[in-house]
Amino acid sequence: MPTSYSQADDATVALLTRTIAEFHPQLKQHEVIIGVLIAANPDGPAVKHAGYAAAATIKVVPLKDRLTKGYDAELLIDNEHWKECRKEHRVAILDHELSHLEVAKTKGGAVKRDDLGRPKLKILPGDIVQSDGFRDVVKRHGEYAPEVITLRRATATMRATGTVAI
Repeated sequence: MPTSYSQADDATVALLTRTIAEFHPQLKQHEVIIGVLIAANPDGPAVKHAGYAAAATIKVVPLKDRLTKGYDAELLIDNEHWKECRKEHRVAILDHELSHLEVAKTKGGAVKRDDLGRPKLKILPGDIVQSDGFRDVVKRHGEYAPEVITLRRATATMRATGTVAI
C-alpha cells in the first residue's frame, strides 16, 4: 500500500511547541513555523532517510511552498514508531529533528529573510555521524571497522557529557 499522510494531532503539535520553547529558543525567537505531518504505511516504514527507516525527518520548505503551506519547515513523523514511543522518547525525536534547523544569518549577524519576510533556514548535519554499517565488516575487521569506530566515538561523547551510562 502507498504511504498516507495526515496532519498531526493537537497533542503532538503542543509537544513540538514545548520542545521548541525549551531547547530551541532561536526558532521560537524568530517565530519559525513548522508544519507537522504524520505518515503511515501498513507495509513498512512510512518515513525514510537515506533509504533507511527513520522515526522522523525535517526539511526546509521551498519559498513557493511556504506561500501555499504557510510554514517554514516540514516535520514528517512515522506513525507506527510514534505510537510506540513514550513521551520522553517523543521529545528526544523532536529535539533531534529541530537540531537540524538553523536560522540563517548574514556575516553581520542579521537574520536573512526570504521574499515573504520569513526567516531563511538552513539544515545542519548531525555532529555524530551514524552512517550505515555491515555486520560482516565488523566481524572481519573488529575494532578497525568504520562501524565500530563510529560507535566508539558516540559512546565516548555520551560518557564525556554524562548523558548516558554505558
